[in-house]
Amino acid sequence: MDIRQIETFVEVVRLESFSKAAEKLFITQPTVSNHITALEKEVGSELIDRSGRLFRITPTGQILYEHAEKIIDQINNAKYEIDAYDQGLQGKISILSSSIPREYILPDLIKSFLEEHPKISFSLQGSDSKEAIKRILSYENDFAIVGKMNDNPKLDFVKLVKDSSVLIVPNDKFENLKNGDTVKFEDILDENFILREYGSASLETIINAIYQSSKDARKLRIVGTCDDNEAIKSLVSKGVGLSFMNRIAIERDIKEKRFKYLNIKGVDFSRDFYFLYHREKPLSPLGKRFKDFVLDYVKKNK
Repeated sequence: MDIRQIETFVEVVRLESFSKAAEKLFITQPTVSNHITALEKEVGSELIDRSGRLFRITPTGQILYEHAEKIIDQINNAKYEIDAYDQGLQGKISILSSSIPREYILPDLIKSFLEEHPKISFSLQGSDSKEAIKRILSYENDFAIVGKMNDNPKLDFVKLVKDSSVLIVPNDKFENLKNGDTVKFEDILDENFILREYGSASLETIINAIYQSSKDARKLRIVGTCDDNEAIKSLVSKGVGLSFMNRIAIERDIKEKRFKYLNIKGVDFSRDFYFLYHREKPLSPLGKRFKDFVLDYVKKNK
């Protein structure tokens, strides 16, 4: 089999389109069709069902696709290892992450890694947990930091850090209470709230924690939602409303006295963040080094 034909086949399946694969690979669509046809002749079976309008891969095509992905990964790894041998460890680490770990957890970890490997560059991409898991499973990305886990046997979730959300309030609210004091859920129901956008794992953690403590989250008076933590903190500091925020995200704000934080009696807002990777995906030498670095980092910071 020709490696170019295999690469073309993989991109056609990933993108579910001959034309998109041609565009990504910088070749013509007829060339893509010729590559697929040549592969079908070699394996003696149709790989892609062309009888309908919707894209469908055949059972034979699915078998070849699963092996083809691994073949391409192995070839890329060979290239990486040769480059690493010739030039020393270098390249780019790409990490998917939701906002909290991207802003408040990853900077220290990346700083430590770059101190050991100064030739490395990195890319941090925003993603919620659901999308990150999907992209790790499809081999689109090597690593992610997520706030949820599932039981897929192909994935490894390594607990990176444990944190807890707190109630943040303007400094002139609850004047008899100081940072870290406890307030009753019933005492905040007359207040306005600005929360994370619907679909956010942070919001889901808050709502679930309230319900699990036998309280009704629907009683909160939500006047606005926002997908930016810094914007929410600014709104709270100006007295627009109250909110919930991860404790790790407000340490500097508390020192600067932008607002204060309180706990809610009987409600546990604790939450874990996980380092996620695919157990079966072959990694480049750089990828292996980064994974080992993070696992060692986790052990040292337990």
